[in-house]
Amino acid sequence: MTIRNWIKFFFNALIIGGLVTAIIGLIVRWEFFSQYLSNGEYLEFLGAFIWMIFLGFTMSVVAQMGFFAYLTVHQFGVNLFKSLTLWNWVQLLIIAVVLFDLIFFRFQLTEGNTGRTLLYITLLVSLLAVSIVTAYFKAKWTKKAHSYFSIVFHDCYYDP
Repeated sequence: MTIRNWIKFFFNALIIGGLVTAIIGLIVRWEFFSQYLSNGEYLEFLGAFIWMIFLGFTMSVVAQMGFFAYLTVHQFGVNLFKSLTLWNWVQLLIIAVVLFDLIFFRFQLTEGNTGRTLLYITLLVSLLAVSIVTAYFKAKWTKKAHSYFSIVFHDCYYDP
């Protein structure tokens, strides 16, 4: 990847992250934003909307840092295990351990917050499903079947 391509990638991801976060934030937090509109506080509404854009910028930069960190970890893993196939299975094991940790230790079902916990589990399963579908198409387009687990690993942990 050249510097020119990296800069293009960086700013495209930054803009997409900012816009998607602002639009989704507007939809999800409409009760927060609607009070500004109903009270005629248009500058406050604009300020909150711009804040959501900058929050998206921040998450985009964090995701890109994670992407480049994964590229480094991937090289270490391939060199450490001396086999791409073995490294792929290690990544699959790491995914399984993290999912187990998230479901059984972080989202403990209690009567008081069952709805919230089920929402988080649904989001977690959705993230995994989207990662698997994305990895399938990425591996198919690049014609590199051995990259499937690496793509799932990367998509699960570092995409915005």
